[in-house]
Order: sequence, then structure tokens, then C-alpha cells
Amino acid sequence: MSKFEDAYWGKEIAEILQIGDSTLRKWCLSLENQGHIFMRGQHNSRAFVERDLLILRRMKELIQNKGITLETASEIVISRFNQSEGTASVLRENTAEEQTLPVVPPVLQNELLLDILERQERLEEQNKQFLLMLEEQQNYINNSLDKRDLQLMQALKESQETKKLIASTLEKKSFFEKIFGKR
Repeated sequence: MSKFEDAYWGKEIAEILQIGDSTLRKWCLSLENQGHIFMRGQHNSRAFVERDLLILRRMKELIQNKGITLETASEIVISRFNQSEGTASVLRENTAEEQTLPVVPPVLQNELLLDILERQERLEEQNKQFLLMLEEQQNYINNSLDKRDLQLMQALKESQETKKLIASTLEKKSFFEKIFGKR
């Protein structure tokens, strides 16, 4: 990393990420607990480079969009971004020394957790689609049953009307015609 790489201050990063200053501080502390080292300015304030911005954007995505805890998100982000390069050093007014950073081994369990969460989201989306399909199928079945019931009722009414017509024609015959029939 170049000693002259452009750096941002905390307020700028908070505005870029659209988060509060206190949220940014909490995230930075969590990342530092995982071994990440931020550049420091004259009054020991954090200075952020592009790599830090990428890390913090990923943190925001995991925490706000995926619902992952701060500690777990920090572990995932640190394991994803190979820390062997690290963000360099302490820049002071008159010095430009670079410190070496410890290598943080990848946290495979958290990578697996992230993959499981993404898979779970896909499965939940598929379940929603299946439920919609089932609901459509149930509506089709209900409509078909209603249509069948109407047709049955209409056929029954027609049958009853036919029976009434036959009965009324039989009643018009005289008593002797009914007994002896026509000759």
C-alpha cells in the first residue's frame, strides 16, 4: 500500500455508508477486536482507506440486510478480506513508518454460516412461490367444485320439473282410463 493513498475520516465514512458516527465506532472496535488495524491520524483518530470502506460496506450489508450480529459479521468480513496485506500503519505528521500486521486466519465456520443464510433465503423465496401456486390450485379446485355443484343443482331441478310434468299429465286421465287404460 502506498503511503500517499487517499484517506477518509470517520465523518466522511459515516456519511458515505449512511450510518451514525457511534455505529461506525462500534463497527471499527469490533473489526479491531478481530485483528484489523486502521490507519491513525495525528490525534489517534481513525483514517480510512478504500479497503476499509469495502470492509465496512460488507459489514453494513451483513448486519442490516442479512440480520447477522456485529461480532459474527466482523469475523466473516475479516475472514473474507485477506488481512495479510492489511491497512498499513500509523501516519503521523513527521513520520511515515509502516507497521506489519498480524495475519488473521480465515474463519471457515462463519463463511459456512453466511452460505447457509443465503441458501435459507433462497428456500424461503421458493416456499413463498410454492404457497402461491398452492393457493392458485386451491382456488381452481374450489371454482371447479362450485361450477359442478351448480350444474348438478340445475340437472336436479330439470329432473324434478320433468317428473312434475309427467305427474300432471297422468292426473288429467279419468279414473277409468287410469285403471283400464285406453282401448
